[in-house]
Amino acid sequence: MKFFLRDAPGWTENVVCTTTTLCAVTGEQPGYIATLISRRAALRGKVYPADPAQAYNIGDCLDVMRDLGAEFVQSENYSELPYANRSLISDYLRRLPSSELKLVFGENEAADMTHVFALQNGELVDTYTFGKKVVASPAIVPQACDVHRVKRVFNIVEINPDWMDTLVGV
Repeated sequence: MKFFLRDAPGWTENVVCTTTTLCAVTGEQPGYIATLISRRAALRGKVYPADPAQAYNIGDCLDVMRDLGAEFVQSENYSELPYANRSLISDYLRRLPSSELKLVFGENEAADMTHVFALQNGELVDTYTFGKKVVASPAIVPQACDVHRVKRVFNIVEINPDWMDTLVGV
């Protein structure tokens, strides 16, 4: 299987959460993933933010994952809940581990900052883990990330074996 949680290859402190997450689940290098996300954003007439404090479109990340052969199902959706009723990232990590590979998407109260990380088998990869796979624990979540409350969660449910055919022109 191509998609599973691993250390994000080529990770440096300049790699934002979207790129970190996609590198960790695909094994691809940050420059390649950032290029794919930028191309997806450009199709919407947007520029992929280099500044991690800016909001990005989770759809761009999911489209890149589809381009690389993954299929997703949205397994949890809290977007209709008031912000205060959504789980903090640290609270979300208290749940029982799942073997499903998950992309967990959160946003701040103003919905102008977003965050995403990858989770599988009780382990996670994020920018605050320096791109390394670590045991998921509420204690490791920095306060700056806990301003994001979980909005949506996506599971990889199917792998497209012809994923290389989707990369025409890349």
